[in-house]
Amino acid sequence: MKKLLGLLAATGLVASTGSVVVACGENTPDVVTIDLDLTSNTVTLDISTAVDAGENEKEVTIVNFADLGELNIAQANPAVVLVNQVKVSEEGKFTLIAVQEGNTVVTITSDIEDVESVEITVNVIDSSKEQISSESIEAAVKAELEGEDEFADLTLLNAALAAIEIDGVTSLVAVADTTPGNAIVTITVASTHTLVGSTTFTLEGVLEVTEPSNKIEISSEDISAEVVGQIDGAKFATIELLNEELASITIDGVESLIAVEDEISGDAIVTITIDEENYVLVGALTFTLEGVLDTDIEAD
Repeated sequence: MKKLLGLLAATGLVASTGSVVVACGENTPDVVTIDLDLTSNTVTLDISTAVDAGENEKEVTIVNFADLGELNIAQANPAVVLVNQVKVSEEGKFTLIAVQEGNTVVTITSDIEDVESVEITVNVIDSSKEQISSESIEAAVKAELEGEDEFADLTLLNAALAAIEIDGVTSLVAVADTTPGNAIVTITVASTHTLVGSTTFTLEGVLEVTEPSNKIEISSEDISAEVVGQIDGAKFATIELLNEELASITIDGVESLIAVEDEISGDAIVTITIDEENYVLVGALTFTLEGVLDTDIEAD
């Protein structure tokens, strides 16, 4: 397949080494050099929001645009970056215009079927803030956790992350990954800093992996539905009579059902006890039987 971007370059600058040089403006010495990895089709551009310095725009040239048919450049988040593609069809040029600090993806596509699309990850940074990279944060966290045993659960892992102090980082919060044992950590930085790179990273093998349980799951919703079905609208004069009825109900995995009266509503709140050796309860430990008590009924 053809590659959509054989080379990206700033206007008038073409690199012969397979890298891309993007200038911040004709009169500024500040340039960003980007290694173009054609296997991943991903390029990262850093754009300053310092409009007065003329650094909030970058013009990018698609060198081989003439062979690529009709092109379209679309941005995933126009609140972060706008794309001016007036010159795309005639000159293969488009301009990225920073709107506000953040991250987005700009996708370049062709109307020719066998031409691969290219995604450009754009990080908009505020040059007045101190930059901190997600890679450096990830490295610092892994260094702090090195030698630690696997954490039994996310609560313990997050407590360990909260104890790690990194300048400019306000929080590190982990959630379980779909891969057992792994955790995905989300980074939040202070308002005085700009995060360069991804907002998340993965900690591999940081959580204990428990063996699958052989216990049978039983849900409190199913138990409640079974009880309601067996009572079948009956009403009871006292909580004792209700508990006698509950004791006569047999449900696999349930050892007991004990009701107490809710003094405010007058309903009955039933507590479930299960055979924990062979079953695991999914859901709440209690459920409510509404309108099942009627003190106007004469007890036998």
